Amino acid sequence: MFKVEAGVFAQSGGSCTRWSPAPSRRTLSPIVPDSSLSRIYFALGEPMRRAHLLILLAWLLQTASWVLPAVKGFLGSRIDHNIPGWAVFLAETCALRPCGVASADPWYGTAISGAGVVTTVLFLLGSPWIVWRASRKLRRGAALVAAGAFVLNSQWYVFYVPVRSDLGVGYFLWCGSFALLAVGLFWLAGTSNGTESAQNSNPHCFNHS
Repeated sequence: MFKVEAGVFAQSGGSCTRWSPAPSRRTLSPIVPDSSLSRIYFALGEPMRRAHLLILLAWLLQTASWVLPAVKGFLGSRIDHNIPGWAVFLAETCALRPCGVASADPWYGTAISGAGVVTTVLFLLGSPWIVWRASRKLRRGAALVAAGAFVLNSQWYVFYVPVRSDLGVGYFLWCGSFALLAVGLFWLAGTSNGTESAQNSNPHCFNHS
């Protein structure tokens, strides 16, 4: 085991490089938080950070879709008040619970509504755990699920809604968030594979005591 007194170890080309601050006090050296997780995060480089940024963008799109209008018209005619994403979500939960009003949707419309509710709940509750705690294999499986959710939820635009202009920007942000999450998780699973190989080949770059 190595004890780091000055400088930071990082992986470069299969070996470890140690940067030491210059004797002059005017020299600016990189500041890395003194924690093992931070050292690993900064040593991993750009690929994993880009994956995290892409997943963060997916979360931001999902959040914005709840407050922006998801439905702005009905059969081509504009309604007085646009319906935000959260109101559409609550209405679609009637596909999975009794609401006291019989649904006029055909069976496939009910199926799409129920699938949208389930995939949204999985996005909100499951994706943070997948990103920070899950293994590479689980991340790849979750990426496939997110990709399937994107294809399924896009059926509102591709197949079900008679007039596509009735859909508002909230719908497109909501649907696009699943696509970004899928790409980010695929990317993160790939960088995790490289990280595990790096840790196995150069464990002293990641473990300092």
